[in-house]
Amino acid sequence: MLETNVGKIKFESDLNAYSKAIKRTYKTALKRTIMFLSNQIINRSPYDEGAFIASHKISFDFVNDEIYNGPKLTKGAAKAIAKKEQKKVKNINQDVIDNLTMVWLSNNVPYGRSLEYGLYPPGPKISGGYSKQAPKGVYRLSAQSAENKIKEIIKEAEMEEMRSLKK
Repeated sequence: MLETNVGKIKFESDLNAYSKAIKRTYKTALKRTIMFLSNQIINRSPYDEGAFIASHKISFDFVNDEIYNGPKLTKGAAKAIAKKEQKKVKNINQDVIDNLTMVWLSNNVPYGRSLEYGLYPPGPKISGGYSKQAPKGVYRLSAQSAENKIKEIIKEAEMEEMRSLKK
């Protein structure tokens, strides 16, 4: 009888450790996926005065509709503002992840739809309705590029967790 209880306790302990490992793997994969997508969006974004790049937002369970309304930015400064949003991802805690229903990567500048869907009228910086710097949009291409990368990210996170469990 004592052996059975010991076996049951070990099984419950192993199951609990496995459950925690799955949560850590999910958290790692989620963070890396959001960071990958965010970097893709930032790097694919056209630059004019910096507002589009600086207005990229990451939010959890709501759409952040803030836009950058400051002075013209250098491309580097605009990217630095966008990268600050990524700190939210790095600092997300397990409670937020456990209750998370949606992650939003958004940009609400008034001309965002024109950039994404090629709705600009002809002009010197425009080709086929798109910005020449983003000839097929930004967000949709970033999402498409993430499809295979997400599988890779999950596999990497699983392997890292398995290595840490073996230690």
